[in-house]
Amino acid sequence: MKKSFLFLIFLIPFFSFSQSGLESILFAVESDSKKIFNGYLTPLMKGAIYSSNAGWFNGAKVHKKLGFDLSLKLNISFVPRNEQTFLIDDLDYITTTATNLPTIIGDSREESLI
Repeated sequence: MKKSFLFLIFLIPFFSFSQSGLESILFAVESDSKKIFNGYLTPLMKGAIYSSNAGWFNGAKVHKKLGFDLSLKLNISFVPRNEQTFLIDDLDYITTTATNLPTIIGDSREESLI
């Protein structure tokens, strides 16, 4: 019984398959995967930088003893159309028929990266 159990444990990985997706980029050459992730996340990082500076102001009103202000601000960021895709023509080892890929804020579409 123990031998058959061990046999199955070692045999199952050879017959199990999974869908390829984002993990194929993770296992790609480090230089290509860094270029893809940087291009994919750049608009999000820019938006975080721009919004971190919004809404700061100072008031000269003196508070009562142990007093403080509490306020809620809402900031909206818009992404330009040219920031919704990034070029992938400089990849070294990953090949594809696409010339650009959508960023995290861009439209959703499927592309095959090999």
